[in-house]
Amino acid sequence: MADLTAPKLQLLASSRNGDLRTVTFRLETNGAETIFVEGPKDAQIVSAGSGNFVRPIARDTEGEYYLSCFGRSCDGAQLQFTTRNANPIAFTLIGMRRGLPATAGPLLGQRPRFARPQYSPDATLTISRISL
Repeated sequence: MADLTAPKLQLLASSRNGDLRTVTFRLETNGAETIFVEGPKDAQIVSAGSGNFVRPIARDTEGEYYLSCFGRSCDGAQLQFTTRNANPIAFTLIGMRRGLPATAGPLLGQRPRFARPQYSPDATLTISRISL
């Protein structure tokens, strides 16, 4: 796990149609096995999806917008969303990998002999931000 580069979104297209803006992007996992993309409450996303599977999002949706993807098929996956927000939207990307980096060796050395992670296995998270 030498490379702990955070995931990225590569902007492929951004177009306007009246008050709507459609953004198409590609996921770059950078080795993460799971990716979470979080958009703010005020993103005003009205639809999202991939290819021919783009679905509307209810207007009365409250809270942040979340997308999660896991497995090898995430790397390079192309997704799109349509928003009423004309300004760039700040997204947080979280990449998750199994295990801990080598720098966690001293911490693992302090773990009691029979101790094990309780609710989920050891994992390493990387975080990045992007505006689309």
